[in-house]
Amino acid sequence: MISGEEWRSELDKRRAQFRRIVDEHGCDATIVFGAHGHAEQFRYLTNFAPALGDAWLLTHGDAQPLCVLDFDWQVEEARRRSGIDEWRSRFGAAPLVAELLAGVAPRRVAVAGLDRLPVTAWRGCVGGRARSKSACFERLDG
Repeated sequence: MISGEEWRSELDKRRAQFRRIVDEHGCDATIVFGAHGHAEQFRYLTNFAPALGDAWLLTHGDAQPLCVLDFDWQVEEARRRSGIDEWRSRFGAAPLVAELLAGVAPRRVAVAGLDRLPVTAWRGCVGGRARSKSACFERLDG
């Protein structure tokens, strides 16, 4: 069985490789979306898949990653499994994701998991950003 330290090292390697891909696409922020039963990209980078609801992984530059869940009852498990300290929750989390993105004002955002993202959540997440062209969104997963 793999030790906790070895698993953390594996997650660090995965996140570093993901960061390289994001940088190659000229993006300064990321959104990785996952939902119950469709959290492959999110789980690959966090070692956590939500039992219910949506999950969002956000990164910006060299800052520590931040994750958002729809339900707060999974936050402690997610924190433990992922090694990521900053987790937030809000039912219908897309507006919170939009607030967090607005706070860092990215120029170009890499998006993974877009094929599973409900249209209403996407609209809530990007708000007026896509229409105003204040940020460009780059799909990384197909």
